[in-house]
Amino acid sequence: MGVSAVTTYQRIISAEKKTTRHDPVWIAGLGLGCILVFTSLGVHPIILVTLAGLTGLAVWRSLSKLVVVYVATIAVGLVIAARLRESTITVTAGPVDTYAALWIAAALFAGTLTHAWPSKRQLSTGEEEHSGKTVLALSAGALVVHVFLIVDGTTGLAAQYTGASSGGGYLGLFAQSGAVLAGTAVLSAHAAGRSLSPTGVTAGCLMVLHAVALAYTGFRGAGPIFIIAVMLAGLRGLETIRHRKQIVPAIILGGGVIALFIFGATIRTNIASQLGESGLAPPPVNTDNVFETVIERLDYRDALMRASELQDDHGAQEAVSLHDQIAAAVPRLINPDKASVLYGRRVAHSYFGLPANARTSSTITQFGDSLVNFGIIGSVAISGLYVFGIDRIFRLLGRISTASFLALRIIVAQYALDIGTPVALSVISMARTEFFIIAILIIARTVGKILPKIHSDSGKADGTIMSNQPFGQQQKNLATPGRDS
Repeated sequence: MGVSAVTTYQRIISAEKKTTRHDPVWIAGLGLGCILVFTSLGVHPIILVTLAGLTGLAVWRSLSKLVVVYVATIAVGLVIAARLRESTITVTAGPVDTYAALWIAAALFAGTLTHAWPSKRQLSTGEEEHSGKTVLALSAGALVVHVFLIVDGTTGLAAQYTGASSGGGYLGLFAQSGAVLAGTAVLSAHAAGRSLSPTGVTAGCLMVLHAVALAYTGFRGAGPIFIIAVMLAGLRGLETIRHRKQIVPAIILGGGVIALFIFGATIRTNIASQLGESGLAPPPVNTDNVFETVIERLDYRDALMRASELQDDHGAQEAVSLHDQIAAAVPRLINPDKASVLYGRRVAHSYFGLPANARTSSTITQFGDSLVNFGIIGSVAISGLYVFGIDRIFRLLGRISTASFLALRIIVAQYALDIGTPVALSVISMARTEFFIIAILIIARTVGKILPKIHSDSGKADGTIMSNQPFGQQQKNLATPGRDS
């Protein structure tokens, strides 16, 4: 009798937990459904935005930090930033607010789905023995290559203004991967409790230098996005940001993010002036326009508005052709004659009226690109699927604290924070970067295994035994399941 009662009680508790875990899905789904219906009925956009905000407040505890930041970026970029700018044009509620509400609601629904139905796949860490010195040496080498490419003008804004690829090809991809390696080393040292060790300090210095190098490319958001991505990849649960030991580093990093953005904006203006492209660059940053410069960069409202106005225009549709975007997935090693997509330049010409040969890049946002290619219902579905995919991967990688998974997590966060890149190009670029990083880490692991053997053989020849502790040794036992975050 007693055993039966206990069993019944356990079943009730289990059912209550299951119901509680699925409650956010129903709330977010109801919010999305209501916004879709109200949109078709022509309800005022501000009401739709308010409903999306209330839905977010109701389910935010079930969302990963990645989705929280993603939704906040949408809200700031489409609803808030334009209304904070010092402009003579009054911002009135319109289609952009409606699209923002739909985009936010789709992201919230996708985020609650990944919380309610987490992946049951078990990740194996394997025998990961990346030598710390090897990883740091690769990161330092990548930094040197990146600096050389920046000075040579073959990557970044300077390359874009001269008509070349701003990424710098595979050499540029290796150069930029050094930042991820440095961030990975910092997080690995922190997870092992060795942030102040020589390895941890060296990794931190390299991370700062890589962030500064990204600012020197002239792309204002590159450095800040990298820092935020490392922070997101390192945090394990929402409660960790409330810990007093985390507050001071968070404030310092927040200040660093703002400083990097301002520094990048200054570099952007200088590069444009040197290359005679001042008309394409923002005005120089000074104490009087710092706030306006930051807000202007965060404002995507006009970009989505252009997509809304021209979504039925044939020329505008051709500019963001999905076929051309998917063609970018074919590696140039396989197809050396592959034409460059030049997505940003096409958008600048077709949507903003700039000359076809203008050496600049514009965006109509992820949602705007989907709106032109798939319509409003399709854009909502694509946005939801995209968030579901990246959040599921982000949560899955967060279960293990090894170098490989931390590196991949940083990459996912970097691309997720960029709401200006269309979904197809974002997924393709993310996959390419992750494969490249995996290849680099495999090389690091191989070298890390070979070097100790060489040292050992050398030591035996001299009558002594040489030892070399692998980088992954201190984190071998850290691969314990963590909170989905």
